[in-house]
Order: sequence, then C-alpha cells, then structure tokens
Amino acid sequence: MKQFEMNVGKLDRIVRIILGVVLLIVAAGYTTGILMFIALVLGMIFLFTGLAGSCIIYSLLGLSTAGKSSGGKPMQAEPKQGGKRKKKA
Repeated sequence: MKQFEMNVGKLDRIVRIILGVVLLIVAAGYTTGILMFIALVLGMIFLFTGLAGSCIIYSLLGLSTAGKSSGGKPMQAEPKQGGKRKKKA
C-alpha cells in the first residue's frame, strides 16, 4: 500500500483539526437536514487531513504547506509536462 506524502504543514494541520471538530459539533447539535450532512462530511475531511498530515487535493495540485523537514515540497505548483511551445521566427 502506497503511503501518502506529508504535504500539510503544522499550522495548516492545527487549523484543519480545529475546524473539523467545530464542524462536527455543529453537525451533531446545531443543524438538521442538508446542512447537517455538509457539516458532517466537511468536518470529517478536515479532521482526517489534519490528523494524517496529507491532503489529496494538495497532492493533485502539487502543493504543500509542509516544510522540507516534513518531507513535503514548498508550496508551489509543479510545472506541467510538455514544456513551453517554441515560437516560430
């Protein structure tokens, strides 16, 4: 099984965990219907990515808020394959 790359930095992880817990509390007691479902799903996603230290969206976009010591890359998009087109003279 392939391990996920650590691409979520310390501050990002703390914010995700806090936001996840808040959304789960809101889902559990303060909303109903579709808002409860949305808060529940988002809360679980934020909590999981905060605890795991890896975000699939960051991976797909080639981003990272983790420093080099965490094994992540600096926060920047990776260049797309294929390079630039050459201009005709």
